[in-house]
Amino acid sequence: MILLPFWIAIQDAEIGAAARPVSVPTQWVTSDDYPPIALRYNQEGTVAIALTLDPSGAPTACDIRATSGYVELDNQTCSLLMQRARFAPALDRAGEPTKSTWTSRIRWQLSKVPMLLEQGAVSVRVVVNGDGKVEACHVIGKGNLAKGDDLLCEGSRDAQIAPAFAWALSLAKNGTAITLISSYGMDLDEAAVAPMEAEATDTHRHALAVALFEVDAGGRVLRCVETVRAGSIGLPRNMCARLPEQFATTTAHKVRVWAKTLTGEPRPEDRP
Repeated sequence: MILLPFWIAIQDAEIGAAARPVSVPTQWVTSDDYPPIALRYNQEGTVAIALTLDPSGAPTACDIRATSGYVELDNQTCSLLMQRARFAPALDRAGEPTKSTWTSRIRWQLSKVPMLLEQGAVSVRVVVNGDGKVEACHVIGKGNLAKGDDLLCEGSRDAQIAPAFAWALSLAKNGTAITLISSYGMDLDEAAVAPMEAEATDTHRHALAVALFEVDAGGRVLRCVETVRAGSIGLPRNMCARLPEQFATTTAHKVRVWAKTLTGEPRPEDRP
């Protein structure tokens, strides 16, 4: 899936001389920077930001003027610009460097390349200690469904918990570690109408969502209905709304997609 953040620069009105980029703005936010959680949930949107620049041209603050509608995209935009954006400073009317503001819009957009229709299941398991720090993270699952999820774990050790799992912070307390589990999957044809596999006995389920739909021979999604919604913690608001318009397939299928959030005590294999 190709990811397309678009850069549209809007300068402040000139007072003396406006700040100007000293590197290429289109390299500040690239297709490699799409947040994994936003990729998984097909999140798109445009973020309007304002960077406060000091007299040296370095950004000191990033404010969201208009949200994309998704905290992951908003936070990623400001984080990247604070790290990468560099400017020659603005000049006042006396020709001296001065503070200034740079405003811009970043458009985060997923390509319309059809997603593969593939049966499978993926679990992201994150061990969080009683201080809310990530001790370990790993992904169980392979194939198209797992694409991008390895990035959720990249560099997470000893870090603050990722926003994707913030819902469970209150469960990890009093110095007790806990494993947070985000699982999702896709079942095709006969498997789509078979009973779902039960959760492991050492876990507690907090939320489950299930949707059924059909895909025609052209890959188009037909008649999607969310059939189960038990809780909402850590789940997308609407399973059908997150589906792509088209899948890469030449045969018709019945499809079930599901997502669940669970917690449990850390297993030996959960830790490095």
